[in-house]
Amino acid sequence: MGAPFFRLIFLLMVSAFSAEAETIVKVVDGPWLPYCGPSLPNYGIVPEIVNAAYAETAYKPEFETMSWSRAIGAVKDGKFDAVCTASYSEERARIYRFSDYHLESRIVFFKRRDSDISWKNLKSLIPYRIIVLKGYNYSPSFDRADYLQKVTSRSEVLGFKKLFYKQADLLIMDRLVGLYTIREKLIGREQEAFDYISPPLCTNKRYMMFSPESQNVSQKIEAFNRGLKIIRKNGELMRILKKYGLK
Repeated sequence: MGAPFFRLIFLLMVSAFSAEAETIVKVVDGPWLPYCGPSLPNYGIVPEIVNAAYAETAYKPEFETMSWSRAIGAVKDGKFDAVCTASYSEERARIYRFSDYHLESRIVFFKRRDSDISWKNLKSLIPYRIIVLKGYNYSPSFDRADYLQKVTSRSEVLGFKKLFYKQADLLIMDRLVGLYTIREKLIGREQEAFDYISPPLCTNKRYMMFSPESQNVSQKIEAFNRGLKIIRKNGELMRILKKYGLK
């Protein structure tokens, strides 16, 4: 067997490897419990949905975790294909590409139980210091409301501790994330110290948010959307949501 034969074998191996690599969707996200995180079964609610959708296609997702701000930066730079828990904004749409939405989440204001704060509209919140998480979007109207007193926090746990020690009056957060953080991450009196206010600020749709630098990005988005339609129709999406106590 001569050099041409081994060259052919090498080219076939490279071709096979390249084809396999093209079917991988590299997903990165911040730990956002219980929606997404390496400590959770199946990596959390959203990765389970993403896995189920892509299982109906030729693509296979692989998940990694880092801080949210690093994750969206890595996707922007094309180091990963997508994050999986993003909310939509016009600013993001100028940079990234979005799938169809796969989940809805309620954004609420948490307060201390000994507080009688209520709200009717954003103007009614002017007197209060509101904790926001770094790098997060909530709703277009809230995000643009520069007249509100916004206090930045690096994490959900630190946000609740600031609220507990009266360094702020309210904490804006996804309802399920807030309840999970209180139950699983806080201790002692902190677990009984908080409640959330109705009505919610908004209900946010959650999307796969893709890098424009991703190879075959249109095909990866189309495949996810196609798989999502299938699991919506055959009941698999509802089964996953019900398993986690969602509708």
